[in-house]
Amino acid sequence: MKKAVPIEKVLDRYGLLPSFTRRGQNLQGPCPLHRGYDPKQFKVSLEKNVFNCFGRCRGGGNVLDFVAKMEGVNVREAALLLMKWLGSTRATRRRAAGRNRSE
Repeated sequence: MKKAVPIEKVLDRYGLLPSFTRRGQNLQGPCPLHRGYDPKQFKVSLEKNVFNCFGRCRGGGNVLDFVAKMEGVNVREAALLLMKWLGSTRATRRRAAGRNRSE
C-alpha cells in the first residue's frame, strides 16, 4: 500500500498541494504536521514516495506514516483510511501485494 499510493495524491486529498513548490521530482513547503510556516522545512520526494520535516517535528516517513500523523492514528488505520479514500480496487491491492513481496 505504501508504494501503491502516490504521496502527491494524498497531499492533494488534504488540499496541501497549493502550499508546496515543485522542484523536479521533489516538493517543498511548510510542514502540515506541526503547522509550520517556513516554506523550505518540509520536503517530499515524489520518486521515493517519502517526506521529511526539517522543522520542529523532525518527522519523516512514507505515505502511511504521513496519513497516520495527520489523522492521529496507527499505520494500519492509516492504510484502511487510504483504501477508503482512494478506493480499494483489485488492481491497487494486487500492486501493493506484488511490491510487498519484492521489498
